[in-house]
Amino acid sequence: MDWKSKRYLIPKTGLLDEFKTFTDMVEGTYLQDIPENALIEVQAEDIILNIAIIDKDRAEIAVKGNVNFFTTPETCLLAGSTLGGSFLKMRWLGVGFRIELHRLKKPLLDPAHVITTSFIQKINILEDPDAILNYQDKALALIEEALKNSRTN
Repeated sequence: MDWKSKRYLIPKTGLLDEFKTFTDMVEGTYLQDIPENALIEVQAEDIILNIAIIDKDRAEIAVKGNVNFFTTPETCLLAGSTLGGSFLKMRWLGVGFRIELHRLKKPLLDPAHVITTSFIQKINILEDPDAILNYQDKALALIEEALKNSRTN
């Protein structure tokens, strides 16, 4: 039996065109579209991440989580969002996707260098005009602590 006569089941999102169509249909945002000094709260299935942007051009962010990883603020590169396969929408956060983060304080070949979160359930960009100074202060404090932690470790 040759390969042409076998049936292979490939999820629709495993095909590039379908992956792109799916990413266009869901709620999401590119890193460069997020206002400066905004605090981003990402709720995944098993973790809540607070994210502040350090450098949009490099996709460098400060991250703090509530369990397991990122219990202390840390600097990372936001690779983008994935469904767990080989496709990645670069520098983008999308509901229903997983975030891929590259931890800057871990060596490149360390198994803990790349973290892929569980599926994102909600993304909040905290920029309420009445509370903007509070969010900016929290974002700047998160960045400051993450940078301090990356220098000491």
